[in-house]
Amino acid sequence: MNNNDASIKKTISIAVYKEDQWERLQDISEDHEDLEKTYNEWKTLITKKIKEYESQGFKIHKIEIDTEEMLAWCNLNRLSVNSKSRSRYMSAKIRELSKESS
Repeated sequence: MNNNDASIKKTISIAVYKEDQWERLQDISEDHEDLEKTYNEWKTLITKKIKEYESQGFKIHKIEIDTEEMLAWCNLNRLSVNSKSRSRYMSAKIRELSKESS
């Protein structure tokens, strides 16, 4: 099987936040002004993005993010909570999940 095989789907991992933690995410994020104002605005945007990716043949892997766990990880790593640290946390979660499934 080669990399051009149409049966091979690339996977995109997407952070999924809990509605009851959205306000807390905004409170702890130094770049809160860059986040959608409400959970519903974010949910609408992410749903649209997921549909776009799926229509392009990507498999979506949703990673549920616990805001307090992310904050603890950022504190442990001496990072402010912002888009860069949220991305780094997401990468760490993916590595953790990969180890668990091997």
